[in-house]
Amino acid sequence: VCGFRKRRWAVEVSADAVAAAMYAGGRLAAFAEEEIPPGVWERGVITDPGLLGERLGKLLRRLGCRRGRVRFVLPNVDAIERILTIPLVPEKKIAAAVETEVRRQLAVDLGQVYLRWTKVGKSGGHVIFLALVLREALDSYLETMRHGRYTPVYADLQSLAVLRGVAKREGFFVNLSADGFLAVTGADEGVPHFSYGQMVEGLDQVTAVEQGLVTGISSLRARGNPSAASPVHLFDEAARPEIAVALRERGYNVPELTPGVPCPKDFPLARRAALLGALLA
Repeated sequence: VCGFRKRRWAVEVSADAVAAAMYAGGRLAAFAEEEIPPGVWERGVITDPGLLGERLGKLLRRLGCRRGRVRFVLPNVDAIERILTIPLVPEKKIAAAVETEVRRQLAVDLGQVYLRWTKVGKSGGHVIFLALVLREALDSYLETMRHGRYTPVYADLQSLAVLRGVAKREGFFVNLSADGFLAVTGADEGVPHFSYGQMVEGLDQVTAVEQGLVTGISSLRARGNPSAASPVHLFDEAARPEIAVALRERGYNVPELTPGVPCPKDFPLARRAALLGALLA
């Protein structure tokens, strides 16, 4: 799977289907999707890895992958993305400082999550982008891959994969989940610099989305990064036309999501972009 001349495969699982894509010859070559029974995937956790592993194997074989290394996309539902600023400690002490701040600011039991982080700048301290994923969720994906006799080589969060998968790699990703949680992630050249999250139940959804964008634009502008002209990509429940129309009327750049690759017209746009992002990572 190394290099653009070789084939790569990526997988994404949702509540009703498992989807896969193949990248070959320097382009996105094929998509496929397989329905799964209700209850096999619940809020980011695969509850029946054996059954889903079997379905996954059939799906990947349709794309020419009989055995081998596979990338996969993790949903944001069981993940936390945050930007933290930690003191300017020596490089060798950054990891310990990140863990200390995670415990202090997020009240997270690090024994129940996988923690990954990267340093994205300096502004009164080391600016750290971090992702926390529930061990239960990630472990269920790894077990599913083993049942399908595939080797997972790369896992990516949906929002970050989408930012890589869309045509322009700067701007904002907005996701509004079915349970009313709004997540806004801002990136410049594919590098995340801002994240925002809140419950919006009972609030006007357009206003809630704009609050997240205003906060993000202010944060990124202070770093000399994207401005209000940066594209705003809406996915899942947030992709409803009335939200896009309202934001455009308020001056936001909300483009049609068009990853520059051929694919079935009925294939969900967010899934298409997420798979492409994982393949290109």
